Amino acid sequence: MNVRAQITPAAPAGFTDFGGLVPSGNFKRSGGFDGIFSLITGYGGDADAIMRACEIDPRSFDDSETYVSYPRMVQVLEHCAASFNEPFFGFELGRRQSPDVMGPLAPLMLSSPTVAQALELVERYMAVHAPGARLQLSQSGKEARLTYELLDDASTHSRQINEFSMTAAYNIVRGLAGKDFQPSSIEIASAPPETDRKRLENYFNAPVSYEQPVSTLCFASDFFHRRIDSGNPILLRYAKAQCEAICPEEPQIEQIVASHIRRMMPMGACSLEVIAARLSIHPRSLQNRLTAAGCEFREILKAQRKEMAAAYLTRSRTPIAEIALLLGYADQASFSRAFTGWYQTSPKRFRDAQRKARMETPASDLQSAGQETVHAGAHQA
Repeated sequence: MNVRAQITPAAPAGFTDFGGLVPSGNFKRSGGFDGIFSLITGYGGDADAIMRACEIDPRSFDDSETYVSYPRMVQVLEHCAASFNEPFFGFELGRRQSPDVMGPLAPLMLSSPTVAQALELVERYMAVHAPGARLQLSQSGKEARLTYELLDDASTHSRQINEFSMTAAYNIVRGLAGKDFQPSSIEIASAPPETDRKRLENYFNAPVSYEQPVSTLCFASDFFHRRIDSGNPILLRYAKAQCEAICPEEPQIEQIVASHIRRMMPMGACSLEVIAARLSIHPRSLQNRLTAAGCEFREILKAQRKEMAAAYLTRSRTPIAEIALLLGYADQASFSRAFTGWYQTSPKRFRDAQRKARMETPASDLQSAGQETVHAGAHQA
């Protein structure tokens, strides 16, 4: 089916030219959507017209290092899913991804000695590939977790982008760990499809759960420690230098601590002493560095608890008592008191209000995500 006549092309927003630097905001390299033009064409669509209708200049995809608006690409995926009557369009696009789509991060990964180090470096330099997303890696016992979260709230609940991201993550990790890589489960931060989800479960050969706080690829830590055949310390040094030149800014100490708190919180271990141990510094030294930066550990912890509490209640069906434990509270009553102080309402009323708001939001609103996002630094064509 050709959809050219079904859409009204908007004026192209032009190229997003940041002078070779990584932009700040909700962007991603166009190369991170490898194969989208051919996939749209395969469904009988007009890729150029669809991109223009979503206010993306099709010429942005001529150079894989051009940054495009992440929210507008979410709109493209949702539009295609609806127009082609393909409820798993994002998943189908994700199947086409490989480590090569990571651009400058690809040689960084492929030259690393182990899967763990490769993913840790991608976490460090994620802004080179997608400044509009956050990647986090954690390990607890025999399980490793790779989470991927969009920073644009309007796009967070898009099933198309979440399924695309998790399928792409699966293929990328599989490209590093080997063809026998097997996830233990997939968690999706959006509502489940109305159709049978077996299509995804058969592909991953693993259970897929929806309405989770954040989209996560879960797998055995044995794969986490697997060596990469193409590992090369000389090439790794050059790859790191290239990424450093593109994205030289080191995270602030408060950002580093917040990242580790988010990792350790569900494991019930996010004290100052635990975080200091993970950073290989003395707790007093960590506290001194935080004080010099004008912040305190307990304030960072409180901010992360507040953010994660809202995410759990909004995106998942996790019982409130279990959320309290995941956030490190002794009981549900303690969590409820803290939550009411943050949001002036109880956790149950907050969750009910969020569900009611989602039910009352027209489906077309999600397809329009990103319409008002402005291309930072873009030139009009």
